[in-house]
Amino acid sequence: MKVRWLGEACIEIEDDLNILIDPNYESKPETTPDIILVTHEHDDHFDMKVTEKYPKATIYGPQSFFDNFDVEGEVIESGETIKSEIQVMECNCYNSEESVCYFYKGIYHTADSADYPKPKEDVKLMFTASFKDFFNEYLNRVKDIKPGIVVPYHFNSKDEENVNEAMELNKILREAGYDSRLLKPGDFIKIK
Repeated sequence: MKVRWLGEACIEIEDDLNILIDPNYESKPETTPDIILVTHEHDDHFDMKVTEKYPKATIYGPQSFFDNFDVEGEVIESGETIKSEIQVMECNCYNSEESVCYFYKGIYHTADSADYPKPKEDVKLMFTASFKDFFNEYLNRVKDIKPGIVVPYHFNSKDEENVNEAMELNKILREAGYDSRLLKPGDFIKIK
């Protein structure tokens, strides 16, 4: 399985099921997604042009997402499972009406939340937002979850201040003993 960070909170999972999560990206996906997952209704997590580029992909998201975007898809709630493999998990994204996180075969996409549950299964790769005000919360969640690899994300790679915050969080996580990796849009990690 190949997991690619595409910028901001967007990741692409290349597997038996091709998944695109929070499609507002800097680097274009390399695969055609079978499904598109959206964590919440904020503009920086969804680009309307995606529906034109991938008309066959089924879009999943919380009701508040569909209330704010004129797209068709499947409304999901925390506690549900999509395609019998993607766990929809509760989380709390800042200033969001409704938000969810996604867990798929050891990959944990935590939206831009600092408040999300520990999955029942081992986390091989976890993406965590990198907003400076929440560094302590991110570190505490990583300590609790103990992912194999953690990637700070949800930043604009063209914004120096955003990049510096992600670099700072990456350093904090590494100094705490975790395999933290800072990626550039389009970079990938292979997971077994």
